[in-house]
Amino acid sequence: MQNISNVRAATPLDQVDGSFSLPAPLAAAGGRAPMDALMLYAKARIEEENDQRYNAISLLEQAAARDPLSFDIQHDLAMLYLAANYNGDQAESALEKAAALRPDDMETQSDLGRVFLSRGELDKAVLHLRYATETSDYRAGADGAAIVDYYLAQALQKNGYDRAALESYSQLLKRLQNTPESVRGNPEIQYWLSRPELLYAEVGRLREKQGDTAAALAAYRIVSERSPDDIDTREHMVTLLMELNRQNEAARLAVDSIARTHASPQSLDMLRTVYHGDDGGAVVALNQLLDQHPSDRTVLFALSDMLVADGQPNRAVLVLNKVASTQKDDRGAGDIQIVSKLFQVLIGQNKTQDAARLLVETSAARPDTAEELLPCWIQLTSHTRPNQLHSAELEAMQFSPSATAAKAYWVARTAIGRPELLKSALAESLAQQPPFAPAYRFALSQILNSSDLTPNARQQQIDQLVASVRNSAPAIAQELLGIALLSSASDSAHNGDRASTTELAIAALKAFASAEKLGDASAALRSEQAEAELLKPDSAAYERIMWKLCSDRPDDDSAYTELFHYYEENNQTERAVAVSQSWLMADPNNVGAQLLHIALLNRAGAKDDAAKSITDLYEQHPDDPQVMDSM
Repeated sequence: MQNISNVRAATPLDQVDGSFSLPAPLAAAGGRAPMDALMLYAKARIEEENDQRYNAISLLEQAAARDPLSFDIQHDLAMLYLAANYNGDQAESALEKAAALRPDDMETQSDLGRVFLSRGELDKAVLHLRYATETSDYRAGADGAAIVDYYLAQALQKNGYDRAALESYSQLLKRLQNTPESVRGNPEIQYWLSRPELLYAEVGRLREKQGDTAAALAAYRIVSERSPDDIDTREHMVTLLMELNRQNEAARLAVDSIARTHASPQSLDMLRTVYHGDDGGAVVALNQLLDQHPSDRTVLFALSDMLVADGQPNRAVLVLNKVASTQKDDRGAGDIQIVSKLFQVLIGQNKTQDAARLLVETSAARPDTAEELLPCWIQLTSHTRPNQLHSAELEAMQFSPSATAAKAYWVARTAIGRPELLKSALAESLAQQPPFAPAYRFALSQILNSSDLTPNARQQQIDQLVASVRNSAPAIAQELLGIALLSSASDSAHNGDRASTTELAIAALKAFASAEKLGDASAALRSEQAEAELLKPDSAAYERIMWKLCSDRPDDDSAYTELFHYYEENNQTERAVAVSQSWLMADPNNVGAQLLHIALLNRAGAKDDAAKSITDLYEQHPDDPQVMDSM
């Protein structure tokens, strides 16, 4: 039995079923078709056009009884049986009669082969799909030839003809590369054109079974490039690379998989496979890679994730702290992606105070990161966390003297819903020198959003806030002035006053330009400039600013989200998708980027892929409110 299976697997396509040619057509009766059969056929076509499918079937059955040797009647009857989900025997019978009458009809042979394939009658499926490849239309490269190739490959593969199936898949892929526009409207062909990795995955599996390691690896590499989150394909690639004695490349691929999946068990097993089950060897390998590429976050995060998964979270913290301490800017703030990773490790150990200290000290060293760190802070103070950070706990903590303003600012952020504490904490932050810009922005937002203030009182408080910082930090003062003007412009736009909107937006942009000249290089300022540009009649500058912001600050979730929604609202779907792809490439572990990608998968109809992705994301971030809301 094994020998038969091996012979079948090695059989080339032209030798399947031995010598091969189309059967001769069944001789039709001479003379004209019966008039009553023609009338019934005509009535059936009218009923079909009027969506009266079952009436059409009844009429065609009567026509077939009167003219059993009519190809058109048998073929159309079979198509209606299939469309109406009738018993497969009826469709099979009609198709067999049609194929016998006109064996050189590609569509009929293909449809008959697909019926047999769906019923598991593989020998018959292969036979009729091979007949389809012998037809004149197939040989001429007709539109349906690609469909024949695919289902023949499927039938051959399921029937154990691995080599022959490879030939059919290769023919299909070659055909798809040269698909004319006229064929691209076919749903099946369009699907293969949009998801060629599905075909290459089949090729990879067959090449692997055939022992052609290099060719299998090449096919899987195409799959991985198209679907970088397909961990199963990556696992195949690691195994094949090891067979080819390319251990370093296998290790690198496994490392990238660990970082991409937050050290999923499967990705960790991949690295253990490379090092033959030696966890210590895997960690050593990651350390060596990090020494060679000290600025490579992927390697750093993979090492961190593996240490955590291996029960060594404290070592992960030490490694991240070590790298963060060597990659600080001129103001002493570390790489924000590394800070965010360190934060996740700390809260994973329920080290709430250490996580809070990290955020406070980082924002104190570089105030313009406060907005980027806000999602982390929300996660830290979420009521869904078992070890939630409370304002009283934060107030009792000790920080470096330079972090006094930042600490008070975060206390105010935590005190939402407690107006007295918010007011006192914000006042303390505003009283510190040098001025802490995030506190001033937050204070202005409280004034602008207060429903208790009259317009005059609101303007008076705005003027006081701007004046309080005009001498000590003129850049912040100009930014605050611009934000206030921008708020007024937004109100005018809401009220439909186009002239006032434009005038106020231009005034806001002048204030922002002054702030920039005075040294304000914050991401917040650029975001505000973009918002003001959007209120002008010509909003082209908005896109330029937002793309630049996304490029310069890949950690800024709000920039990507805002630009995505801008394109969505303006029906620029391709550009919206481009934003999502750019975000995911810049920060593949970002929860917001992954959620947006999942939403697009759902919209594209890839429900299974979306469901798997959200399940995996929940396993990695069970306490994240965004993830919980998306479940």
